[in-house]
Amino acid sequence: MWKSTRKATMMLIIALFFVFLPLSANAYTVYLSSFQSGNGSTGEILGTASGNPTFFLCMEHDVNVQVPGTYYARDLTLSGQLQLKAAWLMDQYAPSLRGAYNGNSLLTTGVGVQSAVWSVLTGTLYGDSTVRTIANAMLTTLPGTIDGPTASYLQSHYAYVDLYTNANLTGPVQDLIRPVPIPAAAWLLGSGLFGLVVIRRRFRK
Repeated sequence: MWKSTRKATMMLIIALFFVFLPLSANAYTVYLSSFQSGNGSTGEILGTASGNPTFFLCMEHDVNVQVPGTYYARDLTLSGQLQLKAAWLMDQYAPSLRGAYNGNSLLTTGVGVQSAVWSVLTGTLYGDSTVRTIANAMLTTLPGTIDGPTASYLQSHYAYVDLYTNANLTGPVQDLIRPVPIPAAAWLLGSGLFGLVVIRRRFRK
């Protein structure tokens, strides 16, 4: 009984390691290099975070960021249904992940996703008629509630980003959302832990 409990505890620790390691409250540098713009709204913001290429979507409609520009940021775990729904829309439709939507261009797709995210967060649909049509189509597929495995997946793969003008995080600019890939170092350490479990089991046999 004790052995099985200890094994289950170790596997739970490893699982939690993979889920929560990607999100860190430590400050890191963000360089925003370019952004999509068209159809009366904006789409993905392209840039690098800690040297890794990535993209972002704005969480606030009425706050602007200067692009190109260098900022400081910290990642926070998604919390609440609105943030989870914004991440769900990014995961399902962001052109950097899924390509063009339903025959539209990458630009129009990205603007549509941003408009859908803003609709969830602000209650207002932005953009011209084409963008609003795309955003509405995306919104019709949005689950009413996001919980369970879907919420866990989103919380481990996307971050709510506080963006600042200075390294001590006292000059807030904009809140963003971005994908958070699991670093290679995390995979290496997790694989090593798993390997130790396997080796120990074989040694006991």
